[in-house]
Amino acid sequence: MPASSAPVFLFDIDGTLLKLKSGFMQEFIAGFFRNLGMKQSGSADTSFAGRTDRDIFSSLMDHYGIAPDEFDRVKDVYVKELDSQLQPEHIDRLDGVVESINFCLENNIPIGLLTGNFEEAAYIKLRNSDLDSYFSFGAFGCDHKDRKNLPAVALERARDKLGHVNASDLVIIGDTPNDINCANHTGSVSVAVATGPFDIPHLMKYEPDFAIPDLTKPDQWITEVLKRF
Repeated sequence: MPASSAPVFLFDIDGTLLKLKSGFMQEFIAGFFRNLGMKQSGSADTSFAGRTDRDIFSSLMDHYGIAPDEFDRVKDVYVKELDSQLQPEHIDRLDGVVESINFCLENNIPIGLLTGNFEEAAYIKLRNSDLDSYFSFGAFGCDHKDRKNLPAVALERARDKLGHVNASDLVIIGDTPNDINCANHTGSVSVAVATGPFDIPHLMKYEPDFAIPDLTKPDQWITEVLKRF
């Protein structure tokens, strides 16, 4: 990988920075579609890990028999309902998150987001966990259905904010194989974190550059990552 003096750390949200209380999103989304008066049509894929909201909602709309041209309306209602119902008590901020963010800031490492959440939903979750003020740019689940395309979006936004940035400067930090795959797809550095549904042996099958149990001890794991640059 080409050397660079300007790494940019991009954090996933769900399972990496925070976790919603068990079952909250599944129950919320099921109730959301029931409140829209939609009946189920077939079997829904309820696995959300590593997927984008655009992908998840496209599948759910098909499951509930909603036409694709209703996507923007459904998204807008979802964001409003999430903003209304999600509360701080529904969220656990994961260990080491604030310490890792502060370590980056203290060492002049720019940070952003690379998440499958819709942008509005991302900041609703971050606001309810007191993390929203740290992140001013990123790539989101509304930008593309396929997570592999999100690093390219994040790269353009990083360039707008920071100037010259290469794909190899991006450090993509997440808890699922899809986070690793999207980093590998663009030649970025991947940091797999075993704070989501996958343990380190499972994550290692997807060949991350680094695999760590959690975001604690940022002086250790971030220092190791910086040796790549």
